[in-house]
Amino acid sequence: MSKPHVLVVDDNLTVSKLAVMVLKKSGYPVTAAGSGREALGMISEGLQPDLLLLDHSLPDMQGDQLLESLPLELRQRVRVLLTTGYDSRHLQSQYPRDLPLQTLQKPWDAGDLLQAISALEEV
Repeated sequence: MSKPHVLVVDDNLTVSKLAVMVLKKSGYPVTAAGSGREALGMISEGLQPDLLLLDHSLPDMQGDQLLESLPLELRQRVRVLLTTGYDSRHLQSQYPRDLPLQTLQKPWDAGDLLQAISALEEV
């Protein structure tokens, strides 16, 4: 079984590069975007990620706004790993309940990231 394509959406270049490196080394196809608009542009041009590694606080929109802007077909099937430095329990209430979503508290390490991604693959 092939690994899901992960779209990393984070404006912190260090975090984004680390996530891409860790995921690629583990065999995941990965694409990175530095903003919500960039991610939506990639998707409108045909990118079909299976999983979003999504920073809640982007410079141009919040993570929940990005998800609301996704095409319906993608929103119905994509899994989301929300990364945040805020209280993740409070933030989850802002996101659709029917969406496969887990949170990963910042700062995370490579093991935390891979474990969370793996758990979402099972959903």
